[in-house]
Amino acid sequence: MSFLLGLVGALLLLATLAGVGLGIFMSIHPNTRRSGAYFALWWVSGAAAAAGILMRDPVTFVVGLLCFAAAGAAFAIAGGSGGRRTKRSNRRVGSSEGTTRENRVRREGQRRRAAS
Repeated sequence: MSFLLGLVGALLLLATLAGVGLGIFMSIHPNTRRSGAYFALWWVSGAAAAAGILMRDPVTFVVGLLCFAAAGAAFAIAGGSGGRRTKRSNRRVGSSEGTTRENRVRREGQRRRAAS
């Protein structure tokens, strides 16, 4: 029974460390930076609970589990969907095309003036 408990603890610790790694990877990208940091911090407390199983220490397991639940609630409250909410601009479709044409005409006029 003790071997099985150690194996379960090691597998949970491996899974939580993978979750921390995924959170760090998510926090590298600017769109998911905040949710990635929350995700990584959430799984750090999960790693503490898994270490409590691995060490067969009920106090470490309970404290890690409570921290994991609290961090999960904070992750859910913070809106773990990721990404920033941005306002849509009210620009016309194709307005940049008009600007490009205007710039071309302006540059051609400047070139003609410079050549003469």
